[in-house]
Amino acid sequence: MLLSVAVVGLGGCSDAASDPDLDAGDRYVRSAAYRRAVLEQSLVNPANTYSSLRLASYHEERWGALPAYNPETARITGAATTGQDFARLEIAGVPWERDALIELGRQAFKRYPLRPRVTLGPLAAEPERYGGLVQDGQHAGLVWTVVADGRAVPSNTCATCHVASVGGRWVVGAANAELDMGAATGAALEPAVDRGWGAGRVDVTSDGVDNPVTTPDIRPVKYQTHLHRAGTVRNGLIALAIRLETLFITSHGEVIRPPRKLMFALALYLHSLAREPVADDGHPGASVFRERCAGCHGDDGVPGPPVPLDAVGTDDTVARSPERQTGLWRVPSLVGVGDRGALTASGAFRSLEALLEPDREGGHLFTQGLDAAQRDALLDYLRTY
Repeated sequence: MLLSVAVVGLGGCSDAASDPDLDAGDRYVRSAAYRRAVLEQSLVNPANTYSSLRLASYHEERWGALPAYNPETARITGAATTGQDFARLEIAGVPWERDALIELGRQAFKRYPLRPRVTLGPLAAEPERYGGLVQDGQHAGLVWTVVADGRAVPSNTCATCHVASVGGRWVVGAANAELDMGAATGAALEPAVDRGWGAGRVDVTSDGVDNPVTTPDIRPVKYQTHLHRAGTVRNGLIALAIRLETLFITSHGEVIRPPRKLMFALALYLHSLAREPVADDGHPGASVFRERCAGCHGDDGVPGPPVPLDAVGTDDTVARSPERQTGLWRVPSLVGVGDRGALTASGAFRSLEALLEPDREGGHLFTQGLDAAQRDALLDYLRTY
């Protein structure tokens, strides 16, 4: 049994041995050697620039020495910042228990700022114009964040891109395929520009190449064998926490680091979004799925390993980026695929019907040649998956 360990600024990590996930999280928070070992094991191609930066910087003398960041934030409910309820996330007092940590992760998902920037002003002022979600006057994923000079500027959070309106209800983890972040941030420039990414896509690399990708559905992230479209990172709960930690560091210009307890809680929360796949062997589409899809995507919600780029045949610009390239495509889990608003890395298909359209072009042709009955059965089956 682990002894209770007091971690300065984190509130301590208590007896975690009864839960393997909490045990791993405890080691992640406490042990630099463990964090480094997980990072190194997770990187598929150490030579790409994504991996090279982390291998050079993810140690106690560099990123580990950055100040922990927990700014005051307030949900955006209008153009004015005065009168808003600014507060920091409560982290230290959260007990080291699964349910409490998942709730902390839920708060981080919607409140912890990824990147405070004035170019989010147009999205804050006119969310509907750019596909942002608003309910009862409150933005789904934008927060006012107090920055170093005391100003409050808008910031995106995980919820900005990863909450979607499906059938009139907000679905956490689903990608907002209507959000046009390129047009929204470009509108704040002088002169205004539209980056041309289109709805539901964003350029996540810093390689100088215009290579926007579809915002992923992160509900089944627990099932993914790899993270990123190019399969840059081998997945796991702690690998995900490190991926989140380093994302926040790089998004903030490598001048802060997020509290690790918060990043573990966020990873634990994201794992909690996964639902069990509905695999009905008696469904007419199940046999079509096994024949055409299960070889890569699996039939239990857990996909197979990454596949060569040429095997898929879709737009592979981002996968060949020097920042993230591995020579492979990550195979996504299909849990929840029935209500995704854009499919494939490029977002070329805006529905399952479009993806399964007969005699189309654009790659991912594995379902071509189905007759109408097979296609309809597969479509119905995937909507339940």
